[in-house]
Amino acid sequence: MTAAEVKNEMKRVYWIKKEIAARVKRMEELRSMAEKTTQTFSHVPTAQSNGSRVENYAIMLVEMMMDLEERTNELIAIEKKVEGWINTVADPRVRSLLIDYHLNGLSVERISEQEHYSARWVFKLLASGYEEISVHINSV
Repeated sequence: MTAAEVKNEMKRVYWIKKEIAARVKRMEELRSMAEKTTQTFSHVPTAQSNGSRVENYAIMLVEMMMDLEERTNELIAIEKKVEGWINTVADPRVRSLLIDYHLNGLSVERISEQEHYSARWVFKLLASGYEEISVHINSV
């Protein structure tokens, strides 16, 4: 695996977290819509429907919760793999940057401010981490 492939695999953590956040937001919207929906009762017979709107929202929410659980399990598995890779890096400074960037979701700009490094130096240290991880993976 090349250093670029390592970097791309590690970035999956970020994108899955974004996807989970979007799904949670959608679930909150659906839950809100379901709570606003009220049943109306009438003595006049109506055509049989496929279920009430509340039931439909409930079904959608359950399906979304199952999908969210699946994505969360995938995120946990990828985070464990990435954390294992990061632990193979010898320099604790580079490990810390990799953790902040990939697992904690900090931007390079935020890391550079926090660590008092230039953004260019942060990118260079991250690149050295990817290279070291790549060498480790290919040697195993």
